[in-house]
Amino acid sequence: MIGYNTNAYNGAYPPAGAGTEAAIIDAKKLFVIQEDGLWYAFVVTLGNWLACYRSSNNFDDPTWIPDKNFWYISGHVDDSQLSAYTHFGSLYVVAINNGEDVLFKSEDRGQTWTQAVV
Repeated sequence: MIGYNTNAYNGAYPPAGAGTEAAIIDAKKLFVIQEDGLWYAFVVTLGNWLACYRSSNNFDDPTWIPDKNFWYISGHVDDSQLSAYTHFGSLYVVAINNGEDVLFKSEDRGQTWTQAVV
């Protein structure tokens, strides 16, 4: 379960249930894809950072730990819709920075990112 929340945590979500509650992903924009049994959520954070969250259990993760199950991709992107895709085992995410399309690529399941040519 992904807890997509555009506001500060208000205590009402996620709902309590049997087992662990999912951690909230605070974001302005969100784009989710699946590749080889892993789920990836690409987000524009509340501070306009581009980030990648990775989950093997449909985003029912109790915490998001930097460099373990989420990574920052870029220090600033515009508050605009994202797009992402996979190609030959690599992940790609397209964002907009200063009005221009910017493409980022990961060859290691989202752990490291490089800017690619659009």
